Amino acid sequence: MHEEWIVEVDDRDQPLARVLRKDFAFGEKIHRTTFIYVLNDQNELCVQTRSLAKRYCPGLRDLAAGGVVDWQESYLDCAKRELAEELGLEGPLKLLGKFLHKSEGNYSFGVAYGCRHNGPVQPQDNEVTSFEWLPLNQVLSSQGPAFTPDSLDGFRRFQGFLPYL
Repeated sequence: MHEEWIVEVDDRDQPLARVLRKDFAFGEKIHRTTFIYVLNDQNELCVQTRSLAKRYCPGLRDLAAGGVVDWQESYLDCAKRELAEELGLEGPLKLLGKFLHKSEGNYSFGVAYGCRHNGPVQPQDNEVTSFEWLPLNQVLSSQGPAFTPDSLDGFRRFQGFLPYL
């Protein structure tokens, strides 16, 4: 069985310890995450519904692909890996920024990226149950399950930059 290692960081994103993911105190200790906001040329955002099998926020909608950064993995490498794993996509990523997020079950430094994609999306079944394209100006008023707190936090911070990807 493959063991996943992640890095615990301090409030300045400096590494403190290597920790097995299964043993990490999510929501109490700080870890690293990535967010990739995917837009098409009509300025519609790809919004995914998370699998019910997910440990964090099962069944909620995610405004971004992304996930936990592995031990000795860069934010950018994690973003590329997660985009491919979750949505079957590759492509150039544009850095949007970095932020510290804290909500129930999640205390993390997040680095947000954006990308444009107009072709097919191939979501991974064990990660994403469905997806939809929502116009940027209608995302927050859309009907459906709640958004994950961390992807919503990042979206609110970088929403104004997304049309310029």
